[in-house]
Amino acid sequence: MDETISSKDWEIINDIVMEIYSSVPYPNLGNTIKRLKELIPFSHSMSCLISKRGDKIEFFHNKSEDIPAEHMELYSKKYIVHDFVLWYSAVPEEKSFRETDIIVEKYMADSVFMKEWMAPINAYYGAVCNIAGNGYSYGNTCIYRSREEGNFTDKEMLILKTINTHLCACFKNLFPNGIQHNIISQNVDRLSSVYHLSAREKELVQKIVAGVARHDLAKEMFISENTIKKHLNSIYQKINVKNFEELLKVINPGTLRFG
Repeated sequence: MDETISSKDWEIINDIVMEIYSSVPYPNLGNTIKRLKELIPFSHSMSCLISKRGDKIEFFHNKSEDIPAEHMELYSKKYIVHDFVLWYSAVPEEKSFRETDIIVEKYMADSVFMKEWMAPINAYYGAVCNIAGNGYSYGNTCIYRSREEGNFTDKEMLILKTINTHLCACFKNLFPNGIQHNIISQNVDRLSSVYHLSAREKELVQKIVAGVARHDLAKEMFISENTIKKHLNSIYQKINVKNFEELLKVINPGTLRFG
């Protein structure tokens, strides 16, 4: 197998990198994973953000486009503590690694996490990106293959490392003191209170701050595109902005302002 990155691969990588730096309010990890499929075949994936307060690490916004929602909920509520790479992926260092690089495959295969969470979705091999910088963890992306599909190659890991370098740089620039999930939530609450947003309008702002792309808002909220437009227009008037781009500047987690 050719282990070099082709010029066509580089075109896609450069396009993904441009999307990372132009995404607001911060890079949408779900979109990055979608684009990765143009370069690396995989069957399942998930991503999360990480916030740290004192000694407490919080994993939030656990998302997946190809793992059933109820299975993701099981991960968040029960199996995250059994994840055999959690100890490694929570370290605030920029890393891109195969799970088999840090754990003996036999132990991985015999683990509770493999038997009860990964096996039911036919996932076996994993590749993980730690998004980190300035001594802070910002999030993880994980892609999985079945045993039949085989492990990830050195070339594929080089592609992941290249893209992750830019994810780390972008998050480090946006959140030099780490992501404070509780502060983001409090700021959205305050924004809602100051500008008298309705419950639905507040939910819409929460989705945007969580990194949901504009074109996915209707699907995420189970409402029509026209209803999204009505809610957005109402928010624009209340906050005194002209369009979606100005709204994004207001609600950017690093620069939330009031009045």
